[in-house]
Amino acid sequence: MLRPLPAGGVQPLADLGFRQPSRCGRSLKAVGLQRLAAQRQQRVDPAAAVVVAVSVFPFIYAVSTSFKSGSALFEPVLWPSSVTLANYTSLFTLAEQPFGRHIVNSVMVSVLVVCISLFIGVTAAFALGRIHFKGRGLLLTAVLAVSMFPQVAVLAGMFELIRFFGLYNQALGLVLPYMIFT
Repeated sequence: MLRPLPAGGVQPLADLGFRQPSRCGRSLKAVGLQRLAAQRQQRVDPAAAVVVAVSVFPFIYAVSTSFKSGSALFEPVLWPSSVTLANYTSLFTLAEQPFGRHIVNSVMVSVLVVCISLFIGVTAAFALGRIHFKGRGLLLTAVLAVSMFPQVAVLAGMFELIRFFGLYNQALGLVLPYMIFT
């Protein structure tokens, strides 16, 4: 049903089905773009679903295989017919390979590396960012130049140093190189 135009000759936006802009000053274009973005967020892109499925499938297959017995490993099924926890119990109970101890060692080394690297990095960043001293530019250039070398280039020399100082096969022998690389 057509209505006559008001005295000014312009029909109000509310009569056309548009929302009035809110008090925060958003334009009609911004409101429309927001609606369009909300509609796009609600639908699932088929290509993204395929990428996610292909990325997650190996993890799901590895977990399902860990619940299979030795004879069922080569059956072409995703989930085994008989689930067993024998693989996990043997993983933690075998004396020749103490898996639990290896996990504790890895956590200990990683926590030490993160804490020491954070402390050194934060204090160095504060000093280089806030304190102006002679040679600051040269030091920043040297740090940048050293970081451009590939880490593999120093492995042989680092191994010789670790062996010379008697840190081979010790936790500190891992902490120091990891700190240098970070």
